[in-house]
Amino acid sequence: MSQPKGFPWQRSAAIRIGANLTCRPRPSFRPLFEEVVRKPRLSPADYEGSLTLKEWVRKNKDQKYIPDDLLKRWGFEVKGDL
Repeated sequence: MSQPKGFPWQRSAAIRIGANLTCRPRPSFRPLFEEVVRKPRLSPADYEGSLTLKEWVRKNKDQKYIPDDLLKRWGFEVKGDL
């Protein structure tokens, strides 16, 4: 029976590195509206009072889906159709 070559700490490091490569989470691209409100655990009643959400909506209103009633409450207009 043949033993793997190299020092024991080198073999264990290679195993750890290989395991980490297969278990990496996928990179998330731009967050969707649902993810943005889920992270701070905002309920629909809390949307209008959240300054962080309002800033995200201001930056992303032309590229991402945002509920129309929320856009109207904050007075934002969307350029183009989504």
